[in-house]
Amino acid sequence: MKRPNALKFYDGPSEIDGSPIVGIVSGLVTRSRNLKTGDLFQTWIMPRDVKPNDAVKTGDDRGVCADCRMRPKEHKLLSADDPFRLLHPCYVKTFQGPRSVWQGTHDLDVASVDDIANAANRRTGLRFGAWGDPASIPLAAWQIFLRVMHASIDLDRSPGYTHQWETCDPLWARYVMASVHSSDERRRAKARGFRTFRIITDLDDLESGEVLCVHVTHGTQCVDCGLCDGTNLRSTMTGAMMDGRKDVAIYIHR
Repeated sequence: MKRPNALKFYDGPSEIDGSPIVGIVSGLVTRSRNLKTGDLFQTWIMPRDVKPNDAVKTGDDRGVCADCRMRPKEHKLLSADDPFRLLHPCYVKTFQGPRSVWQGTHDLDVASVDDIANAANRRTGLRFGAWGDPASIPLAAWQIFLRVMHASIDLDRSPGYTHQWETCDPLWARYVMASVHSSDERRRAKARGFRTFRIITDLDDLESGEVLCVHVTHGTQCVDCGLCDGTNLRSTMTGAMMDGRKDVAIYIHR
């Protein structure tokens, strides 16, 4: 029996606004050709009943993208003196990859445990949210999915980011980075236990404890890096010690 390249692992309400959303994993058979991430399984968090490219126009993307300031509709509301107002909104071309994945999977049933467990043809990392904020889906649903896929997923090579670091389950800090846009947001996110991924402009300087994304500096792909896999807790003789790796910063996509 031919293995599917994409499966639905979640179909239910958004943690943000209760709207119907889906979680899809793709690249199970065909390796991702994404030049930045490399060969990672890609996950997509999308509205169930609205095409992604339509959702970004109508605002129906809020259920999967929350109040990210780079959402097209949110970006238009930024003040004129906000440095991000001068830049392009979200770089994801929703009429390409997201729409294609949505069209092929949004109306399918949620895959069975056996189908998910047997789907992948190799072991690699997983990208939490090729489009959509992973914390839009309940963490418990992700944990079940990850346990079923444990033989295929290398969580030490699984990058992910959330804009919902102030409101989501704090256990998300173990899996993803807090996506932040300022020094103050970075400070607040770190106080909640998150490592941070900060979007900076050309006028910003790296702060202490930050490093530029190594794809920018060295061309290293995410699958070979592992810096953006959240905050790992490491056992010591005296208890749990927080992850001491640097936070990551990147120049905003133009």
